[in-house]
Amino acid sequence: MDKWFLFGLCLVFLLGCQSKTDEAEAYEENGELLNEEKAEILERFGEPRPETSERPAASPDDSIVIEMEQDEMLHELQVPTGRYAIADGGWMIEGGEGSAGNVYIHSEEGELLFHDTLYGPFYSTYVIAMTLEETDTVSFDGLQALVLQPLATEYTSELFSGVWEVGLDIEPGTYQITPNVAGIANLELFTAGAEPRVFEIIGLEAEGQEQMDEMPEDTVEATSVTLTFGEGDTLRVTGMARISLERVEDG
Repeated sequence: MDKWFLFGLCLVFLLGCQSKTDEAEAYEENGELLNEEKAEILERFGEPRPETSERPAASPDDSIVIEMEQDEMLHELQVPTGRYAIADGGWMIEGGEGSAGNVYIHSEEGELLFHDTLYGPFYSTYVIAMTLEETDTVSFDGLQALVLQPLATEYTSELFSGVWEVGLDIEPGTYQITPNVAGIANLELFTAGAEPRVFEIIGLEAEGQEQMDEMPEDTVEATSVTLTFGEGDTLRVTGMARISLERVEDG
């Protein structure tokens, strides 16, 4: 067998081992996903679009409740431009109850901007935060109703599924990010001029408990990551509600 062929095989093997080592080290160090796992997360949607206009003032009186029509499989709607908390609205209608279903958000051009599966409180994902344009289409299935409640623009110390802007929703700085419910969440961090980064955090269930409102510290240990956010960064979260941000010293 040609010695150069053997050399090539050895080189590919060594590079593969190094790649796996890098992946394992990155995940163990701070929950970061690399290579194929990272690509699978990023390819679900395009990069979050920049917010080019000032957000309208939020008023609770502007909440919108949309019911699924009888025999309807998928309901589509458009709402005024604004930032919304999107949740299962079944409990808000007469005779309704909580359920589970998908929420999709498409741009005017048909690009899928966001998708997650909603469950009633207090499951892993029960609310989505998104800034919508009036030309966007929100569609949902599996739910008796969907509620969209305007969200005020202010710094938060608790995240949930959706898209968050640093400088508007998150104060720039370094944070320890920890889940407060059971489940797995992906965090995608977008910085202008840099390669997107993807992280994973896991909230574990206590033995014998199917779902929990909040994880007891003496029973469950959750994974966390430490991230630094700069002005203008965007964070996209999928798969979980109730993720806490705890400020730590920069650097």
